[in-house]
Amino acid sequence: FSEHHDGKFRPCTIFVYLNDLPPDDEGTTFFPHLGLCFVPREGCAVMWFNATAEGAEDSRMVHAGRPPLMGTKYGINCFFNDTRMRLLHAPKLPDDFGNARIVDVRA
Repeated sequence: FSEHHDGKFRPCTIFVYLNDLPPDDEGTTFFPHLGLCFVPREGCAVMWFNATAEGAEDSRMVHAGRPPLMGTKYGINCFFNDTRMRLLHAPKLPDDFGNARIVDVRA
Protein backbone atom coordinates (compact mmCIF):
# COMPACT_ATOMS: atom_id res chain seq x y z
CA PHE A 1 0.00 0.00 0.00
CA SER A 2 1.42 3.38 -0.94
CA GLU A 3 1.69 6.26 1.53
CA HIS A 4 -1.74 7.46 2.61
CA HIS A 5 -3.73 8.90 5.50
CA ASP A 6 -6.89 7.20 6.79
CA GLY A 7 -8.62 10.57 7.18
CA LYS A 8 -9.93 12.55 10.12
CA PHE A 9 -13.38 11.02 9.57
CA ARG A 10 -11.77 7.80 10.91
CA PRO A 11 -10.35 9.16 14.16
CA CYS A 12 -8.79 5.85 15.22
CA THR A 13 -7.26 3.00 13.23
CA ILE A 14 -6.19 -0.41 14.51
CA PHE A 15 -4.28 -2.74 12.21
CA VAL A 16 -4.13 -6.37 13.39
CA TYR A 17 -1.42 -8.63 11.99
CA LEU A 18 -2.65 -12.15 11.29
CA ASN A 19 0.69 -13.81 10.55
CA ASP A 20 4.45 -13.55 10.98
CA LEU A 21 6.77 -13.02 8.05
CA PRO A 22 10.14 -14.70 7.50
CA PRO A 23 13.11 -12.84 9.04
CA ASP A 24 14.30 -9.88 6.93
CA ASP A 25 11.22 -10.10 4.67
CA GLU A 26 10.24 -6.44 5.13
CA GLY A 27 6.43 -6.05 4.98
CA THR A 28 6.50 -3.43 7.73
CA THR A 29 3.93 -0.72 8.38
CA PHE A 30 5.94 2.48 7.91
CA PHE A 31 5.19 5.94 9.33
CA PRO A 32 7.66 8.21 7.48
CA HIS A 33 6.94 11.41 9.46
CA LEU A 34 7.52 9.57 12.74
CA GLY A 35 10.46 7.51 11.52
CA LEU A 36 8.80 4.31 12.76
CA CYS A 37 8.38 0.87 11.19
CA PHE A 38 6.25 -1.85 12.76
CA VAL A 39 7.21 -5.45 12.00
CA PRO A 40 4.24 -7.80 11.48
CA ARG A 41 3.84 -10.26 14.38
CA GLU A 42 0.94 -12.70 14.46
CA GLY A 43 -1.74 -11.58 16.90
CA CYS A 44 -0.23 -8.14 17.48
CA ALA A 45 -1.76 -4.81 16.52
CA VAL A 46 -0.80 -1.20 15.93
CA MET A 47 -3.22 1.57 16.91
CA TRP A 48 -3.03 5.24 16.00
CA PHE A 49 -5.21 8.33 16.06
CA ASN A 50 -5.73 10.05 12.70
CA ALA A 51 -7.05 13.32 14.07
CA THR A 52 -5.71 15.81 16.58
CA ALA A 53 -7.61 16.65 19.77
CA GLU A 54 -9.01 19.68 17.88
CA GLY A 55 -10.38 17.40 15.13
CA ALA A 56 -7.87 18.30 12.41
CA GLU A 57 -6.17 15.64 10.31
CA ASP A 58 -2.85 14.68 11.95
CA SER A 59 -0.38 14.64 9.06
CA ARG A 60 2.13 12.67 11.14
CA MET A 61 -0.09 9.61 10.69
CA VAL A 62 0.66 9.20 6.99
CA HIS A 63 1.71 5.57 6.62
CA ALA A 64 2.42 2.85 4.09
CA GLY A 65 2.16 -0.92 4.10
CA ARG A 66 5.44 -2.10 2.64
CA PRO A 67 5.16 -5.29 0.59
CA PRO A 68 6.94 -8.42 1.80
CA LEU A 69 9.81 -9.68 -0.34
CA MET A 70 8.98 -13.40 -0.09
CA GLY A 71 5.95 -14.10 2.09
CA THR A 72 2.38 -12.88 2.20
CA LYS A 73 1.18 -10.43 4.84
CA TYR A 74 -2.33 -10.87 6.20
CA GLY A 75 -4.01 -8.25 8.33
CA ILE A 76 -7.28 -6.64 9.32
CA ASN A 77 -7.97 -2.90 9.30
CA CYS A 78 -10.37 -1.70 11.99
CA PHE A 79 -11.60 1.87 11.60
CA PHE A 80 -13.44 3.59 14.43
CA ASN A 81 -15.62 6.65 13.97
CA ASP A 82 -16.73 9.14 16.58
CA THR A 83 -20.01 9.84 14.79
CA ARG A 84 -22.52 7.41 13.31
CA MET A 85 -21.83 6.78 9.63
CA ARG A 86 -25.10 4.98 8.89
CA LEU A 87 -28.01 3.46 10.75
CA LEU A 88 -28.99 -0.10 9.94
CA HIS A 89 -32.44 -1.44 10.69
CA ALA A 90 -32.79 -5.14 11.42
CA PRO A 91 -35.43 -6.85 9.30
CA LYS A 92 -38.35 -8.58 10.99
CA LEU A 93 -37.55 -12.26 11.37
CA PRO A 94 -40.05 -14.76 9.96
CA ASP A 95 -42.25 -16.62 12.43
CA ASP A 96 -40.54 -19.94 11.58
CA PHE A 97 -37.03 -18.52 12.17
CA GLY A 98 -36.32 -21.24 14.75
CA ASN A 99 -36.71 -23.87 12.02
CA ALA A 100 -34.02 -22.38 9.76
CA ARG A 101 -31.79 -24.81 7.88
CA ILE A 102 -28.28 -25.04 9.34
CA VAL A 103 -25.39 -24.95 6.88
CA ASP A 104 -21.95 -26.16 7.96
CA VAL A 105 -19.56 -24.00 5.92
CA ARG A 106 -16.58 -26.23 6.80
CA ALA A 107 -18.19 -29.26 5.16
